[in-house]
Amino acid sequence: MKSLEQCQEIGHETNKLYSFKLIPPSSLNGISKSEFVLSCNFDQLAKQYPEFQGAWSQAVSSGETSRTAAPFNSTVFNKALTRSLLHHHFHLLLPSLPEGSLCPPIPNRANYVLWLRELIASCAYDLERFSSRCPEGEHGEHQVQPCNQIKTANQMELRFQGIDIGTGVSAIYPLLLCTSLFAQSDALMDRERDGNITDSSPNSEMSYAHSSSRRIEKTQLRSGVFWKFLATDIDPLAVESARTNVEANHLENQICVVQVESSSNRNDSYLPSDEQNQNNALEGPLFAAMTEAKCSDMFQISKPSTTNKTHTTTNQCDVQDLSTFPKFDFVMTNPPFYSTLEEANTPRAGDKRSRTEMTLNEAVYSHSYDHDFNYDKTGTENFRDVTKGQSGSSDEGGDVGFIMAIMKDSQFFRHHVTWYTSLVAKRSSLEIVLHRLQTLDGIWGNRGQIRAVEFRQGSRGYDNGQDGNSRKDGAMRCSPRVRWGIGWTYERAAARCRACRVISGLTYFNVSMSGKTSNADSVVDANGDENYDSGCGNGTAAYLDEIFSRLMAYFNSFREPSLTCTRHIRNGSPCVTAIEKRFDNSASFYATSHKLEEDNENLPVAGHFLIDTFVRAATSGSDTPSEQTGIEFEVIIEAYSHTKHGSVLVDKIRGPMPGEIRRTNRRWRRLKKTGYAR
Repeated sequence: MKSLEQCQEIGHETNKLYSFKLIPPSSLNGISKSEFVLSCNFDQLAKQYPEFQGAWSQAVSSGETSRTAAPFNSTVFNKALTRSLLHHHFHLLLPSLPEGSLCPPIPNRANYVLWLRELIASCAYDLERFSSRCPEGEHGEHQVQPCNQIKTANQMELRFQGIDIGTGVSAIYPLLLCTSLFAQSDALMDRERDGNITDSSPNSEMSYAHSSSRRIEKTQLRSGVFWKFLATDIDPLAVESARTNVEANHLENQICVVQVESSSNRNDSYLPSDEQNQNNALEGPLFAAMTEAKCSDMFQISKPSTTNKTHTTTNQCDVQDLSTFPKFDFVMTNPPFYSTLEEANTPRAGDKRSRTEMTLNEAVYSHSYDHDFNYDKTGTENFRDVTKGQSGSSDEGGDVGFIMAIMKDSQFFRHHVTWYTSLVAKRSSLEIVLHRLQTLDGIWGNRGQIRAVEFRQGSRGYDNGQDGNSRKDGAMRCSPRVRWGIGWTYERAAARCRACRVISGLTYFNVSMSGKTSNADSVVDANGDENYDSGCGNGTAAYLDEIFSRLMAYFNSFREPSLTCTRHIRNGSPCVTAIEKRFDNSASFYATSHKLEEDNENLPVAGHFLIDTFVRAATSGSDTPSEQTGIEFEVIIEAYSHTKHGSVLVDKIRGPMPGEIRRTNRRWRRLKKTGYAR
């Protein structure tokens, strides 16, 4: 066994209609994988939905039932498929999908929603202020101070509110967010999920009613509240269509669809004149959404001073008063992927297929972005050159430009939104955004505050088995099209944030113990005197105490970095936890003068890293073994690295550990040879 807490899957859900699996990255700098498979039998869908029956019959009769055949790329077929899948799986209606607009692929959209669900559910474990209890779960008198200093007055809870920027004609994300994929899921209703493997008990029946009262009843959480979503778009036709779809599902009390102005049309008269001159496009998509949320009855905190509610503008709401803006659990967006109309109309490089049909606003975002932005804590912009030498074009639009615009707005709102997320079209775009987060003020590359994911989705049992290339009913097929997602938060990560768990390198080693500890392994203290641990005997408990004593001595012997460690009970098992001494608030060593260049304001309270070490018997046998047989023990190392500097220190500390604890390295061989250790 390599770990007390296996971390092979973050989230997992399987039922008759779909399966979902979220797999953590294989390294700290890696990307997690979100795999979603939707049950999809075209013959069954055709029997239930006349619209799809016509489209599917045409495909079968023409023999064009392969994935790249013309019917599968036609607007008529895809719209019929989308509507039937939505109603069959989630009992959602989608009456409005105007010609020339984007028809949302359900597996990809559902995959994003499920990943977002796991992200929100992880707040109780991975973000310091969201824990209702000490996230480390230690018990006992002796604690490492930064691991349990979470003030009750500073705790946060879910607000059950989210924002979808650029909701489009379908409002597909808010609609899916109201189903068992998200708002009605056990993953968010059951907050006390223990362990690193988080299992969501699926609703196998997945039955929904389309009356408003019934849907509210199903969406009610145990706290007595239900989720509310703000959906924005700059296109009036998209807003009208989205409202039609929301009303068709009787979700007006949960989804608020509003039209916002494009950033190029909004004014910045509320800003000082010098800031207007420095940046005439300070307001981005998030600013527009937050302004509308502030003036909405659904999300409003305090009523605006004006009595005119027919049309809200920047001037009608005092946007300088940040405290009056409502707060949200997340922002999500499917940004325009292209920076020019020419790029949007160019056939795909691989198979030369035409681009997906969509409107200009859905496809193109041509606004340039500036890498050099940061806000200070007061919300005023500070134009520092913090990204010198950064990759990416300064005039790039598309998905990168749109995400950068939201990122820029997030500097102003920061803690008003817990998680800022976005879909990303290309891996190269993801790399640019990740690079920017390494220097973004308030983030600074802290691993616990950044999430990156690769979305892979497929279908199960989609074929009718009539053509030679089709698969048998029930077979799974994955789409070759891959998308990515990015998320960041300004909340401080917990000391044992699961995203910071080091799963590579040395994670465990064995130690063989035999003989009497009082004679077999004397050690030399700082004064050169021998310490024989005379209280130890022959039993397993005595050997455990001996190993833990060696661990404590090993950690305390470090000088660069200087460590502090404590022995305590964690998750029911004895543990020794080590952090940098300068981050132990109980130590007089802690002082601002000890700050290093690698430090930043938003580090977890434990600093750049935290190391937990556990010891357990590796083999079964007598509790009082003979000197010849001995007992094998397993030392398990659970390390959490919050920064790149933390990774360097973790490797430095873990490397010599086996030789020191076993007392088989050169230093101990020399000590035994000279007689200082027996």
